[in-house]
Amino acid sequence: MHDVGRVVGSHNHEEIGGNIAFNVLKYNEFADHECKKCKQIISEHAWLTTPTSLEAMILKDSDKLGYIGLNRWKECDKHNFSSNGLISRLNILRDNLILDESKEIFDEEFPKFKKFLSNSKNFRNLLGQLHD
Repeated sequence: MHDVGRVVGSHNHEEIGGNIAFNVLKYNEFADHECKKCKQIISEHAWLTTPTSLEAMILKDSDKLGYIGLNRWKECDKHNFSSNGLISRLNILRDNLILDESKEIFDEEFPKFKKFLSNSKNFRNLLGQLHD
């Protein structure tokens, strides 16, 4: 549900998604404090936002780790999607993770991601642009 704001567009989708989540939860009679907490968590997963709770940190880090998720890239590869703009984010990804556990996951998964790129006809050229 954290990216539900993307139905409106990518710009400011975090804030839009937080508002949508709040309204959906409120409509389904969740407690006001739960609606507000979910709105806060979802609203704080943007790249330049500093999360104010552990839950928001976990969501933000897991969302960013999705950038090296092999399933995402396999789908892009299968459909010849462009990778424009992703390299700049990939090169700063680890430094923007908040939790030590997230950095450990990155360190474990990034070599698998690079191996996937090296075997991909569409994305092999990205390897030379990645920082270690």
